[in-house]
Amino acid sequence: MTRSAQPPRNACCPDCRCLLIERKNTDSPESPANAETAPELCCPNCERLFQEKCGVWDLWPATEDGFDADDRWWQETFDRLSSERSHEDPTASDYPDRKSFDYRQLALNRWLNGQQNQLIIDVGCGPGLFTAPLCPTNEVIGLDGSGEMALAAAKNGLIAVRAPAYRIPFADATFSGALLIEVLQIVSDPDQVLDEVLRVIRPGGWVILSTHNRHSLLRQFLTRFFPDRGPAHRLFSYKELARHLTRRGCETISGRQLYLPLSFHRPISARLPSCLATTIAVHGVKR
Repeated sequence: MTRSAQPPRNACCPDCRCLLIERKNTDSPESPANAETAPELCCPNCERLFQEKCGVWDLWPATEDGFDADDRWWQETFDRLSSERSHEDPTASDYPDRKSFDYRQLALNRWLNGQQNQLIIDVGCGPGLFTAPLCPTNEVIGLDGSGEMALAAAKNGLIAVRAPAYRIPFADATFSGALLIEVLQIVSDPDQVLDEVLRVIRPGGWVILSTHNRHSLLRQFLTRFFPDRGPAHRLFSYKELARHLTRRGCETISGRQLYLPLSFHRPISARLPSCLATTIAVHGVKR
């Protein structure tokens, strides 16, 4: 079994929240009779079955309460982008170019370097390029609402799960760390997504958020004069994100400002105007 096909630990039913149990599927039509039986996950409560296909575990809920037209637009857009581009291409995740992605990754690596033997979830992972470097020494779950993006993440070494961020199909306190990179600005209900992300992190675990800066003059200009860039393009300030994390039980909160497309980033405390920072990143630890 390839690592990407490995059943995710502590997965739960997206409908009734019951822990899923693994069993062997002896009736898989896609495997020859002498092949190893394919694993599947079963809910002992509602008896719903979940299977892996091409390295992706499909844990989508039976009902889509909370998933609105804006979310559907982004899901279809990312399906299209990912199907058109290589799984190693960050522009499939709506980054303008490779340089923009590399700058973000460089800024966040100060919080990610040295992670070993951890169970980590990358929510809204896209093709999984941010967390793929962590896979050799950690178990990384890549969760995305786009099936094509989840497939790309599986190719990049993540244990890929197709599921919505507003209903993460994992038990409470499962993960030692979580990432939510460039996601909050496009989801229809950021509060629900943050509730879910913090729910699945263990006490003492960490969370990293990055999103568009409310005070950025460039972001304000783009949002006002180019509204066709997609629905729900929200902007956040560092104080807003810190408040969101504090309210959900996080402490030791720190942040960085990214001055894209320039190639540098600075702590929030740096004496540089926040109106020039296009992106903010926040790190917190759950109590």
